[in-house]
Amino acid sequence: MENELKMSCAVRTAGGSSVARRMRAQGEVPAVVYGHGKHINITLNLHDFSQLMKKMHSEHAILTLDAEGEVVNVLIKEIQRHRATHNIQHVDFVVVDLDEIVTVSVPIITLGDADGVKNFGGIMELTLREVEVQCKAGNIPDDIRVDVTPLKLHEVLRVADLKVPEGVTVLADPETAVVVISSSAAEDSAASETAAEGAEEPEVITARKKEEEAEPEAPKGKK
Repeated sequence: MENELKMSCAVRTAGGSSVARRMRAQGEVPAVVYGHGKHINITLNLHDFSQLMKKMHSEHAILTLDAEGEVVNVLIKEIQRHRATHNIQHVDFVVVDLDEIVTVSVPIITLGDADGVKNFGGIMELTLREVEVQCKAGNIPDDIRVDVTPLKLHEVLRVADLKVPEGVTVLADPETAVVVISSSAAEDSAASETAAEGAEEPEVITARKKEEEAEPEAPKGKK
């Protein structure tokens, strides 16, 4: 991990919906930490947790929580949000050992301007925004970056072309498209019109055949 993400939190003993509502009104969020034999009910400061999330490239980054002196490495398992306001209501963290193998989704970041877009007016489509990888918890990459600069018109960058750190295995199908450089809609329309104008009108075989059949036979000479 390039940047270690740390946060302090308070251990709580009280529970229930009324307690949770009161906590949220005070700018706090109930949360739970479990796994590897641990189960700790904690309270997060909403502002601090929101600021921490802004530093994360993905919700699947390793966090270090200090629960009143008990320090654990965790992954965010689930964030529950309010249906209408989307405010954070509850967070589930799962404890991880930095050497254990985990499966997480990592975002894909594109770098540069594709040749087919910059010089030929094409359109770049990012068809896969994140990819599932398997690696040690301590080696989860923040993201997977791809340089799209060399991509020409109609070229495709696939999962097999992704470059990942040593020890990281991409689980997606290698043939899955990640980036596609396609023609613009206007170019496709113009090409279709040009092809239609240049096409020769097909010969009407049936009409010609009928004309041939209708042609009278030459009179035969008398012997």
